[in-house]
Amino acid sequence: MKDDYLRGAETMTGDATRESDQFDTQSGELRISFLGHGSLMFAWNEMLVHVDPYGEIYDYSQLPAADLILITHEHGDHFIGLDELFSYKRSSPRGRFKPIPVYLTAQSWKVIGARFGYLEQMEVVKVHIVEPNRSYTHEEFEFV
Repeated sequence: MKDDYLRGAETMTGDATRESDQFDTQSGELRISFLGHGSLMFAWNEMLVHVDPYGEIYDYSQLPAADLILITHEHGDHFIGLDELFSYKRSSPRGRFKPIPVYLTAQSWKVIGARFGYLEQMEVVKVHIVEPNRSYTHEEFEFV
């Protein structure tokens, strides 16, 4: 169950040595875990968010499926883990998987889509184009 992964950094990442910080917010506890390089994982109110998934430093297939993915820019070391998201669809019961929302700029998608556009075509991800310095909300999770 995803709830188990939201209880602590050691269960979220499978590694008790992972660096993690916890913050109390008006809307609930936010736990930020450092997965390596520029990759982070946020756990907030039963939601799991991956930021800049970089598969060279972490095996994302060992984590529960993200509810949301944020990509900050189009350098390879901030998105190479996207192809590992296919394992979430493969391991879900037939017809139960919903594409994972991925938020990124148009410039980032231009670069990333050339390599990983098939993930959107195969309904592994649902791309949402954002503009820099604007606020966005996914369910109750707000981000800039």
